[in-house]
Amino acid sequence: ILGKKAVVLGQGYGPVKRPLNKRLIRYVLNMADLITLRDIASKQMIKKDGVNVPPILVCADPALLLEKGSFSDIVKDEMINEFDRPTVGISLRNFKGMPASFPSDMARAIDSIIEKYNVNAIFIPFQVPEDTEVCVNVLSFMKNKGRVIAGLYGPRQVLGLVSSLDMLIGVRLHSLIFAAVSGVPAIGISYDPKVRAFASDAGFTCMDPDVTEEGFVGAFDGVWTDRERKARELKDRAKLLRYKALINFESFFEYFGMQDIVNLFGVRIDNVALRSGLEKVDEYVKSGKPHLIFTPNPEIIMSSQKDDKMRDLLNSSDLNLPDGIGIVAAARLVGTPVRGRLTGIDFMVSILEAAREKGYKVFLLGSAPGVAENAAKNLPGVEIVGTHDGYFKDEDSKEVVSLIKNAHPDILFVGIGSPRQEQWISAHYKEIGAPVNMVIGGSLDVLSGKAKRAPVIFQKTGLEWLYRLAKEPKRWRRQLNLARFGWLAIRHKLRIY
Repeated sequence: ILGKKAVVLGQGYGPVKRPLNKRLIRYVLNMADLITLRDIASKQMIKKDGVNVPPILVCADPALLLEKGSFSDIVKDEMINEFDRPTVGISLRNFKGMPASFPSDMARAIDSIIEKYNVNAIFIPFQVPEDTEVCVNVLSFMKNKGRVIAGLYGPRQVLGLVSSLDMLIGVRLHSLIFAAVSGVPAIGISYDPKVRAFASDAGFTCMDPDVTEEGFVGAFDGVWTDRERKARELKDRAKLLRYKALINFESFFEYFGMQDIVNLFGVRIDNVALRSGLEKVDEYVKSGKPHLIFTPNPEIIMSSQKDDKMRDLLNSSDLNLPDGIGIVAAARLVGTPVRGRLTGIDFMVSILEAAREKGYKVFLLGSAPGVAENAAKNLPGVEIVGTHDGYFKDEDSKEVVSLIKNAHPDILFVGIGSPRQEQWISAHYKEIGAPVNMVIGGSLDVLSGKAKRAPVIFQKTGLEWLYRLAKEPKRWRRQLNLARFGWLAIRHKLRIY
């Protein structure tokens, strides 16, 4: 109504039954500029209800893009020790029209499953305390032991827990989404069309809420005995679903004209998020040709303002990450926003996770003697083909280059301090021949345990610089560059050159 651009992003629709509600929805949603929906049934219903003015795209639920986190806090807080045998997760909720016999029927079905297959049952509330009450109610009818997760945990932690399950029974839509992301076979209980729609997309068995104990156990038997094959199929389906979920944001950015490349005071910044950045890394490795990845932060960009060679060097890379909240804020201020910050250490950790999964070979170069070796010990499952400290003289570079070259890494991480790391790798990366060559600053110190990263609250609020300053007051001169960088952004905004 106020003339602002409006997008409905990644939603389900309907069913809408009352005529007045249909008229109101038709009036409001036809004023939207873009609508992305998470299933084809939603599109069919929304078109039927008369919403046909804005572009309507069928994508997938954005929660499919979540990356799983550690669930060690859940295990510790809840004192979980049930993973000694196969474990089935159960996610329940209250819903309109729930049969009165549902809790007792579900309890008998779960008892039968526990006794028949000798499994553990863990109830996972997705909305606390509402779901907790339903789970406790079902548990009260059971004769076998079960556990209800009592605490309140973040989605990435819960996703980590779901990924450890052997199978999931879910009423909550997002429990099924988490199972799909994790490759965990599941049975959905359809209290709403959105549950059945997603179950169909994921290839899950889906049942009505009034199903009998015998019917439910029969369905469970079919999934359980074939769960390994279903898990393999689910991995392929999950890839497609994640791709469809990503279209939500690609459509959004395309609609608002967000640029793929941002020029920030003469330095190229690639407008990438974590997933698209990792896709580029995969492309680089598969190509077999050497590529450079830099992480220009405000301090590095400020140094390039008086050093043309440094600016040209930064712009010669294949990928420049928007490293830090200062980059994000400045880009927004000058009118060329980026999708968000992607710090060097976060990207490095994600690359290492991909390397563990895909078997990429990694070489670690940098920091003080022994640090790279200790970092390698903290990366189980990653094929580290070599390490070397960063305390070598320029005349020793030939020897270091030969060492790395003979190790044939797919990925080389270089942390020898800026601007030396950018200058050194630019001079030698073609001779080394590694497909991915990324500068990482002091990340090896963190991965080795020598240095601590700022607490999560500082990371999420973009105040890691403040934490480092508090830990190392001697950095105050370097931190002045942040103020200078901010003033540079303001001058550009006001066109004071």
